[in-house]
Amino acid sequence: MFALGSALAALPALVAAQEREIPPPSSDITEIEVLGQRELARQVFKQNLEQLTAPLSVTDTIPRFYQPLCVEVAGIAPDQARVVAERITRTSLEAGLPPPQEGCRTNALVIVVDDPERMYDTLVSTRLDLVGILPFRDVHARRLRDDVRGGKPVVWWNVLGAANSQGSSFNDLGLAVAPDIAATRTTAALYRPKTLSVVMYDAGRLGGATLDQIADHAALHILGTPRRQIAFDAVDVPSILSLFADEPGTAPPALTDFDRAYLKGLYNLGPGAFQSRVPRSVVAAYAAQCEAQGSDCRIRLRN
Repeated sequence: MFALGSALAALPALVAAQEREIPPPSSDITEIEVLGQRELARQVFKQNLEQLTAPLSVTDTIPRFYQPLCVEVAGIAPDQARVVAERITRTSLEAGLPPPQEGCRTNALVIVVDDPERMYDTLVSTRLDLVGILPFRDVHARRLRDDVRGGKPVVWWNVLGAANSQGSSFNDLGLAVAPDIAATRTTAALYRPKTLSVVMYDAGRLGGATLDQIADHAALHILGTPRRQIAFDAVDVPSILSLFADEPGTAPPALTDFDRAYLKGLYNLGPGAFQSRVPRSVVAAYAAQCEAQGSDCRIRLRN
């Protein structure tokens, strides 16, 4: 097991002593029938994915996990941390990742702290391995610093590796340790697997969010690639990503069908798949969900 507990214990009173209890949470709709209107659904999903997820070109590959997710949660009561970690792990299994082994090395870390800026500074000075360095981190340190100083309820980052479409890995200097593989029409020669994802919440800004909401919100940030600034007025589909857009009490109580289809569609694609393939894969995943549930496969949209 990754020695996260002992590492965090060395960060004075920031996490280990904060076994807080998270309190309970104090338009019009149009519909699309996904099975019968797949092309329309693909366009709607594509537009909403562009609003909700990090901007990438159509020939970029999407950073995601390929190894089992090994989750650790710190800063809340142990029984609550276990609930959150188990729920995130279940979501990773539903998305298509294999189950983690006993004693696995942590690669997904959720932290709840009273002072995110101080925690970030401490990690940079004492645990740089949990922060990463460019170009192996997906966001610039200046942006992270602005976010923690700006009072955002959640800040997150990912540490990335490098691999080719056959899974051959690269070392920390970016040098191939196996022969390169040529690109194809639908896959890139090189892609960037996530090796570590960190999601840090400000305990004072949770606003009554439930454990289920926090776990599912964190899962989307760990497994997916959300935008760092989302204009929710331009988003038509319901998503747990809107947890802090207004009040948690008005947000979805858990992952929505769209959220689950997004993750399933993303993880159905093989290594090195281009961004352009994601919308169609998400529509297919949504339709498969409907068929498995025996539902009429309608998605409700906000006007």
